[in-house]
Amino acid sequence: GQFKHTLFHKNHFNLFMTLVASVSCSAVAIAGSWILKEVMELVAGDSRFGLTTLLTVTVFCFLLLLLGGVIDYCFLSRFRAKAMKQYRAFVFDKILQKGIQAFSRENTSLYISALSNDVNIIEQEYLTPLQTNIEAGLSFVGALALMLWYSPMLTLISIGFSLLPIVFSMIFGNKAAMAEKNVSDRKESYTGVQKDALTGFKVIKSFKAEKSISNLHEQKNEDVADASNKRFKASVLVSYSSSLSSAVVQFGVFFVAAAFALSGKGVTVGTVLVFVQLLNYLLR
Repeated sequence: GQFKHTLFHKNHFNLFMTLVASVSCSAVAIAGSWILKEVMELVAGDSRFGLTTLLTVTVFCFLLLLLGGVIDYCFLSRFRAKAMKQYRAFVFDKILQKGIQAFSRENTSLYISALSNDVNIIEQEYLTPLQTNIEAGLSFVGALALMLWYSPMLTLISIGFSLLPIVFSMIFGNKAAMAEKNVSDRKESYTGVQKDALTGFKVIKSFKAEKSISNLHEQKNEDVADASNKRFKASVLVSYSSSLSSAVVQFGVFFVAAAFALSGKGVTVGTVLVFVQLLNYLLR
């Protein structure tokens, strides 16, 4: 809790501005799906809006997207840089607060890893995707609302199909997290060997222990490579299972929507297309 709080301490304005950018991008994404539907129905002669109105909305969406980009340019990098600066400072101060005995009980490589490898993982895997996840959540709410507006029945069917990727995420998500933790542990151990070898270089040369240290380094290096390999395999498994299940969902909903349109159940061609488009935001 304290560590997470440090990322956002006195950083709320920058975070708020990134949220404004997320809202802008999400609104444009949902509006784009609506525009696509209305243009298709305009061509078919079923739209309630004229071409001028749709062009005006489209131009407004481009301006809103531009605004989101400007806000991101000004505040997103500032938010991330300040968050990581505060996080590293907090971790370092926590280490300095340890007593001599408590500090000595731990391998120094643990602290080095916490200030380097672990900090990088937190930035890449938690902080960097933060805005993307917020934007995806906002798009999900907007897409779901629009889908319910167009066809509650088709929306329920879409949600039913969407349970498939959720199941895959529950099955493989923990494996990916465990693989990431394993890499962090192996890198910590590897950093310890590097530190010991470099700080004890004179002792190694004096006792002609180069071969032993080299073998130890090779073992730890192999452990890191093996852990990284397993992490990559876990990420590939998650990626392909997600892509496959998403494709099944999209095509399933597409064919069900097409069947509704052909049977005259109030689903137009534009509605079929917009459901497939909005389904992407549900799946994210």
